[in-house]
Amino acid sequence: MKNVLFSLIAFLLSVFLAFLVAEGYLRFTNQAPVKSTWLEMHERGFMMNRASANALYTLDYRRTHKRISEYRTRGDAPNSDRSSIFVLGDSFTFGLLLEEEYTITSRLNELAAEQLPAAGVEFINAGVGGTGFADWVAQLEELGDEWPVEGIIILHNYDDFLRMLAKNLYVAESDSSLSASLRWTEHPVKARFDNSRTWKFLQERSRLFSFFQNLLWSRVFFDDVIYGDNADPALPRLPEYEFEEEYNEYAITLANKLYGKLSEIADGMDVPLWVGTTGYLFDENLQGVNRAVFNELPGILSSYEIPYADITPSLSSFVDGDFDRITITRDTHPNEEGAELIANFLWEELLRDLISERSP
Repeated sequence: MKNVLFSLIAFLLSVFLAFLVAEGYLRFTNQAPVKSTWLEMHERGFMMNRASANALYTLDYRRTHKRISEYRTRGDAPNSDRSSIFVLGDSFTFGLLLEEEYTITSRLNELAAEQLPAAGVEFINAGVGGTGFADWVAQLEELGDEWPVEGIIILHNYDDFLRMLAKNLYVAESDSSLSASLRWTEHPVKARFDNSRTWKFLQERSRLFSFFQNLLWSRVFFDDVIYGDNADPALPRLPEYEFEEEYNEYAITLANKLYGKLSEIADGMDVPLWVGTTGYLFDENLQGVNRAVFNELPGILSSYEIPYADITPSLSSFVDGDFDRITITRDTHPNEEGAELIANFLWEELLRDLISERSP
């Protein structure tokens, strides 16, 4: 009996020491920073923020906290006394490594309160990290009726249209129709981890558990139903092209059709639709499909009479082409100054006049 007890103690001690060694290695090499997740996948295939979630995200010295409202937006729920303008975008819009008060939408709210207080508008942060243009169309199509939407802003970033293709949420058919599809489905086991307070506690304190979370995210939590082992041949999928020019042309066609659909959604809600950019569309960031679609975007939006402003020239001129000064160190996202400048230029070049025109 003593031998069994001794063996058990020795085993537990070995496990504990192994944990300490692994944890120490990850900290020493600055891998797998502690964090907890606030993202989940809708059955329609797009990513969204978890309703009423609280989470942590870190990078080096930055520790940022996320509060997600019941409407899956960051921060407080929309104020019923104000006109809520939902701003859809990716992690730049969400403010992945920024505290809530320094995000683009928070600065826009400050500008609206200072310059057009009578307008009674409120910008709502509906950004979702890792998403692209097709995600936002699907999100509005599926969740828009649940939101108190008085206006929609699409805030484009430099990778939106490559993600549009990769997600396979919509397919432009040869007969000019638009078919709904999807690329990934969420495995039921992910929800169990997401809802576990113990797992969340461990992720936010241990790099080893964050490492396991990253592994599960990439290997277990999602099933590829287009190209995976259990692919569904009945699902519409993107056509295959031999030449890049054909691929780019298809992306332009799909983006055009999706803006047509988005325009219909906005008309059905009886709300305005406006489009801006993060200002990070400089040459080094724009490649292939993204460059091809962004080159055609002004014409696409003009055909649907959608107001549009690309603030990249203004932002680049202001920082004299040195985007590093407004970007978080060892990362690609804007820092506090960057988010403030993005909001300032969006306000000056797009939003102030549009909101003023709609004010009583």
